[in-house]
Order: sequence, then structure tokens, then C-alpha cells
Amino acid sequence: MSSRHARFEVADGGWTVEDLGSKNGVRVNGAPTTRAGLVDHDQIEIGDTMFVFRAGGAAEHERHLVVQALPDAPVALACLGPDLRAELATMLRVAAAGVPIVLSGPTGTGKEVTARALHALSRRPGRFVAVNCAAIPATLIESELFGVRRGAFSGADRDRPGLIVSADQGTLFLDELGEMPLATQAALLRALQEREVVPVGGTAAIAVSFGLVSATHRDVDALVADGRLRDDLVARVRGYHVRLPALRERREDLGLLVGALLARIVGDRATRVRFARDGARHLFAHAWPGNVRELEHALRVAMALADDDVITAAAMGQAIAAPTPTTPPPTSRAAAGPTAAPDRAGDTLAALLADHQGNLSAVARALGTSVSQVRRLMARHQLTVARPPRA
Repeated sequence: MSSRHARFEVADGGWTVEDLGSKNGVRVNGAPTTRAGLVDHDQIEIGDTMFVFRAGGAAEHERHLVVQALPDAPVALACLGPDLRAELATMLRVAAAGVPIVLSGPTGTGKEVTARALHALSRRPGRFVAVNCAAIPATLIESELFGVRRGAFSGADRDRPGLIVSADQGTLFLDELGEMPLATQAALLRALQEREVVPVGGTAAIAVSFGLVSATHRDVDALVADGRLRDDLVARVRGYHVRLPALRERREDLGLLVGALLARIVGDRATRVRFARDGARHLFAHAWPGNVRELEHALRVAMALADDDVITAAAMGQAIAAPTPTTPPPTSRAAAGPTAAPDRAGDTLAALLADHQGNLSAVARALGTSVSQVRRLMARHQLTVARPPRA
């Protein structure tokens, strides 16, 4: 920035930004400007710094911008907005007291990440057990949840504990709760009320104790109104309800999120990573329909394509265009020594090579780049493709 670069003014109920004859200029939503009126979510570029304009004042309890992340909060919950910060802080407090939590919000906003953080904060000695209610066939969900006694049905050749028993003294995370069959909801309600489960084919109840976090990307009240969710079950699981907003609704948090995600992706090397100005423009202009999950994947790809730790517009554009995998890439690899930082950009490339069985053209398409660039990246990360044995 220049020492006198831009001025923000409020008049007639609206804010404007004005360039004060700076060397590097001012842009609003990517367009150069000398003076412009501002509306909510406008992206403002002043020299090498990106801002997001948010209409409305801070909440009364927090008059000034607070940059520190919430203590013990997961990466997906790093935020600047005072209202969301207050809601998340309340969630962390009530969860520590054993109150059930319901998380809603679009796919990719970090519901499972949040649930895992809540489990860690609870300090319960048991396991964190995640159940995707949409992924288990309706015919199997009761046996998966409650367990099976030997001989209960054909193929039940041994006793099997269910997922609820596996979460004893830990945390049970019910993802996509609205996809659970109504009959199973009734059985789950009884298990929550009585704090015990009866395995399929069994007669004796097993006592359990666990923290409960549920999640759905649908509107909970609408699911009840449509008859998809039992209202008595919702009353039992919804001790405190938090909606995790889409990333496009909290674009001002991109700086916090990118910093935290890069630290997770490349370790201490994150402090050396830089965005070229047009690369940052791509970052802030994208709508991020896949939310924090898409952002993390794009940063992994961008780091694989970056030259000398600088993320250019070309690298960011290709990273955004690369399809987000349905399962995350590996998060670590064997380090060269006890203090070596994980090379997760290399992990991403290695995972793609494995997924596509060494087909460099397919890997190049997934990264949105050329085969020659894939070869250069393989050399940088010391990766090779095993040749198939000769017949």
C-alpha cells in the first residue's frame, strides 16, 4: 500500500471507497476504480491487500474486530463475524456440559470436523464414532447401530457390537440424521431415553453413555413437517442447534481459513507461501460451492502447482477447476526424519497417481494442467510410477 492509499467514507447511509492517487490503485470486485459505492460482500483490493466489505455493525458485546480464532476451535470454524463467533463459543460451552448438539448447513461446511473437535473438547475416554445414516442400507441400519446376536438372521454367525456400543464413553456422531428410516428413529429414541440398546436378536439390554452430535444439510424443521424426522427424536437430540454458514456467506474469513489450511497442508512451510496478486483475486472471486472442503482441496492442488511457494493466477485457476474428490487425500506420509514436515502437496499428487493407476494424462486432467507439468511435479516431489510387470 501507499502511505495514503484509500479513504472509506459514510454518507447518506452508505459507504464509499476512494483512491487517493495511490501507486498500485484500488479495485472493487476486480475492476479498477477511483471512487465506488459499496454493498455487502464487495471484494476490495488495496495494493496487495484484500478486504471484504460487510454491511452492518459489530454486535454490542464485541465492538472491535477480533482476529484471534476461538480457543480450541477447528479450522473450519475460524471466523471474524461477531455473531457467528458468539454462537460457536456458546456451542463449545454447552457441548462441554454434555448437551446434545445438532449441526446443520450445506455440504462441506465442516460438520464432521466440528463434531470431532467437540469430542476432543469433551475429554471423554471413549472413541469418536461417525455414522453416515444416508450410506447404510435401510435393511442393515438397525443391526449396524444396535449390534447383532449370533443366529439373529441368516449369516449372523457371531455376536457383533453395534456402533452405539462402540461409542460408549465417547461421542456418537449421526450424520445426515434425516435419512434414517422412521422405524429406526423410534428404536434410536428409546436408546437415547433409556441409555441402553438391545442388539438385534437379543433380549438383554446393554447400558451405554456417550456424547451426541447430529448433523444434516437439510432444514430440521422442514424434515419434521414433511414427516421425515420424528419430532420427539428432534426434541431429544436438539439440545443446541448451530447452522454452519456456507463459505460464500463468510468470505471475510478466507484469510484465516487459508492460513490455517496451508499450515495443515505443508506444515511450517506455510509461512513462506505467497499469493500473486491475481492469484489472490481468483481466491476471493470464486463462489466456493463446495465450501471449506473445496477450499482445502484447491489449496492442495495449488501448492502442487506452485513455483517457489508462490501461488499464481494460473495455479489457482487450475486448482479451482480441478474436481474435488469424494474422499480426502492422505494427510501424511513417512517423514525423512523426526522433525521433517509432511509433504502433503506431494501426498495429493501421489494419491492422484494411485487413483489413476499411474495414468499421467488422467492425473493432468484432474489437476487441470499438462502432462509435462505433472512430470515436473513428480520430479519435484521425487515420485515415480511403477511399470507393470512384463507378461
